[in-house]
Amino acid sequence: MFVRLDYDPEVTPTIRHGNGFSSEAPSHRDQFGFRDGDRGTHSSRTMMLGELSLLLEHIPSDADSENYLTAILEDNVLGKQTYSARKVSVQKLRELYGLNSKLPIFRLLRFFWSLDKQARPTLALLCALARDPLLRLSIDAILQIPLGAPFNKQEISQAITQVAPNRFTANTLSSITRNIASSWTQTGYLTGKVRKSRTQPVITVATVTYALILGYLQGHRGQALFATPWVRVLGLPTTEIIALVREAARRSWLDYRGVGSMVEIRFPQLLAEEEKSWR
Repeated sequence: MFVRLDYDPEVTPTIRHGNGFSSEAPSHRDQFGFRDGDRGTHSSRTMMLGELSLLLEHIPSDADSENYLTAILEDNVLGKQTYSARKVSVQKLRELYGLNSKLPIFRLLRFFWSLDKQARPTLALLCALARDPLLRLSIDAILQIPLGAPFNKQEISQAITQVAPNRFTANTLSSITRNIASSWTQTGYLTGKVRKSRTQPVITVATVTYALILGYLQGHRGQALFATPWVRVLGLPTTEIIALVREAARRSWLDYRGVGSMVEIRFPQLLAEEEKSWR
């Protein structure tokens, strides 16, 4: 049974700008699955990696959006105690991941998810970063921590308040910071419970390919693909990224040509024509 929720983040997407105005005209970014604005799921949830993993375990990769709703609301695959809790789970998971194969970001997440179990945490993180503006604000705060060094949650709080001063109460800001720190911990960038420290997650060829596709969908080409937030967040030197790109080419996930500073990367097998051509 299909149950329509009151809130659907993919229907008439609203981009909220800093001046308080919003635009309801969908852009290519919206159609591909990116989300912008001054709100984010991490104001009340983490990236929900456990729930996402459980959901995708029960749903075939070619399922449509209705199947995801039915699985959560009617079949209760997430094991929620109340129907209202199931509705909240649907809303938050859709905000973070789309749960719609018509969105390239989610369709390709599912493609790589089924091929590389080890890459799943970082694949989910990349998708969540593309869809949650609050989580994106923490990228530099995490990357600037040397490996093995202690994590200071104040750096995330400061990153948020610099962009949105006076927007959140102290309690809300503290909750956002905890949720964001938990998401980075779930994906292997932080370790520890009370005292966390910076660690390097396992990065696979699937993760690198997905990161490059995110940049490509945003219009980046050539060398610029290696400088996007999606590739930077992987924490690998360019030489290691290129080695994984070559492996991706051997698997026919992408076409790669590199001569000196000249780089060409395309995704003829993974992207539709309208997704390949937009810049």
